[in-house]
Amino acid sequence: MKTLYLEDLESNIAKGCTAPGCKHDHGPLTELFLHANCHPHAGVDVCYKTGSDELTITCRNCNRPIINVGVATDPAGHN
Repeated sequence: MKTLYLEDLESNIAKGCTAPGCKHDHGPLTELFLHANCHPHAGVDVCYKTGSDELTITCRNCNRPIINVGVATDPAGHN
C-alpha cells in the first residue's frame, strides 16, 4: 500500500469527489473524505502505533486497508 503525504492529499482533493459511483457536481472541493471503496458506509478505523511514521486507515467492516498517511515530526518543534 502506498503511503500518502501532504502533496498526495492535496492532489486528490483537486481530482474531485472520491465517493464510489458519485455523479454529483460538487464544484471545487477543499476537503478530502477517506472511506472504503469496498464498504463505503461501513466507517473506518484509524490506527497509529507508537514509533510509527504513518496512520493506517482500514475498512471497519472487512478490515481491508484503505490508505496509509505519512506522519512526520514538526520541523519547528511545535507540539
